[in-house]
Amino acid sequence: MLFVGARRVKERVDAEETLRALGFLAGSDKKLDKPAFLIATSAGEVGVDLNADHMVCDLVPWERMVQRLGRVNRLGKGNAQVILLHGDEPQPKKPDEPKPDEIRAMIAWRTLNIYDNLPKESCIDVSPGAIRKLRLCAETDTRLQEKIRAATTPLPLYPALSRALVDAWSMTALQEHTGRPDVAPWLRGWVDDEPQTVVAWRKFLPVRIEGETATNKEVEQFFEAAAPHLSEKLETESWRVADWISQRAAAWKERGPEAQDIVAFALDPDGTPRRSYKVDEFGAIRKDKDREKRLINELTGATLVVDARLGGLGDGLLSDNAEATDIRTADDGGDWPVEVGFQIRTERIGDDTEDLPRVAFEFATRRSAEGEVLERLLIVTDKTEESRAESRHAQLLEEHQSWTERHARRIAREIGLPGDYAEVLAIAARLHDEGKRARRWQLAFNARKDGVYAKTRGPLAPARLGGYRHEFGSLSYAERDEGFRQLPSELQDLVLHLIAAHHGRARPVIETEGCDDEPPSLLESRARDVVLRFARLQKQWGPWGLAWWEALLRAADQQASKENDQRGGTNGSR
Repeated sequence: MLFVGARRVKERVDAEETLRALGFLAGSDKKLDKPAFLIATSAGEVGVDLNADHMVCDLVPWERMVQRLGRVNRLGKGNAQVILLHGDEPQPKKPDEPKPDEIRAMIAWRTLNIYDNLPKESCIDVSPGAIRKLRLCAETDTRLQEKIRAATTPLPLYPALSRALVDAWSMTALQEHTGRPDVAPWLRGWVDDEPQTVVAWRKFLPVRIEGETATNKEVEQFFEAAAPHLSEKLETESWRVADWISQRAAAWKERGPEAQDIVAFALDPDGTPRRSYKVDEFGAIRKDKDREKRLINELTGATLVVDARLGGLGDGLLSDNAEATDIRTADDGGDWPVEVGFQIRTERIGDDTEDLPRVAFEFATRRSAEGEVLERLLIVTDKTEESRAESRHAQLLEEHQSWTERHARRIAREIGLPGDYAEVLAIAARLHDEGKRARRWQLAFNARKDGVYAKTRGPLAPARLGGYRHEFGSLSYAERDEGFRQLPSELQDLVLHLIAAHHGRARPVIETEGCDDEPPSLLESRARDVVLRFARLQKQWGPWGLAWWEALLRAADQQASKENDQRGGTNGSR
């Protein structure tokens, strides 16, 4: 069996059962009639909980060797053997200017010096116990410390992490912020790794069958509702993806489809569409090195979502000749090993279709000459904040907020919140959805007429919301609440922020559209207070502390919603 990193995650998930059947997963007691071999790249060091009886490997730096040794005989039930294969000591061509790969080879070679410090009888003891004793010895043995340092990959340089940067990253409601750079260097350091691209295959893309091209806004909304899931992704070098996609485009054109067909979309790491690609744009790079370099730059750091008809996926790996019939996608209606949070369905106007709640986005794929929609894609999901208000069981607002308050008080009690702070969490929970009393919210969620509902069976009509955010509408109700008024002003601030931010808004801006309870000038003042309140609380609690408070209310809200889904609420189902 082959286990490598540049493989689609879905196939990695599938591989788990094979690894278990072959006895390679920790805890597996599978007895085989004949030996089984697992060939793995560095993905085997950290990517799975492997447990082999024996191992044969090459030299790698010490920190990676320790990881490899930890994948052998993890339960200590056998007599494992590790065979290390290596050649002569590497010599760089220019000793004064060694290349990066030569430096890595020299660091790996130095691991041999460490084995002299391990117990040795008939062979060297590299068991977890021996490695642990070695680490303890290194705490007082400076010579051993130097051996380990010399055989360990140096940590990359990291940029300084300042409070201003963290504050900028915490303003998640702002789509763009000049002080919010890419976070990768702070997570991984400045590394010289080759540029990477993620590839995902889809049956359905936001492409018209005929007529005008989809707008940027439509494409953005499509992938926001059905964002590529981790299980769909294959990550590998950008140059490799560019070479692969050009070959697949050439094979596509030979089968006859139009050269102007859009077959792929490149997305930024945050999901924003970068650009779309037609078949002939990929095919042209095979004869133009400048275009190839430009494509590699465009794909660097991007997620490339490709039409599954391009094929090119074999056993979870990029393949030059695998056809589309071999590819399963998360949106093709078949079984998928994990829950991706969305379904995509086609609908012809006039056909009898089932009632589909939680339709997050509709995309017209075919229109008549008069512009009428003839066929469309429906993205059904429960990932959007609006769609989470839909449930199999309708639930009155008062009951939902009462249940949320009960869970909030339980959480406060279990984590030991002091009295006033426990009351802050409870009051925020009791009032967090008051804005759902608005008539436009009840109409948009198709609520029953016999009460004010927090959960309905839908279906949701987003156009009726007119951009209304019920969190924003809840603020005026909270400010009039008697229990809220009895809190000190600084705790009132915290309550109002938790209500405004419990769906991720209010960091620091929030929409005022569709709110009808006050004139526009007063709504603007209320929104300005949201921003200033965030700034005050961020300064008081710090970015992590304030996020922690928000997580407490969200946890209570989610527990109440889960309880309603499981038990049905006191209001029954619609």
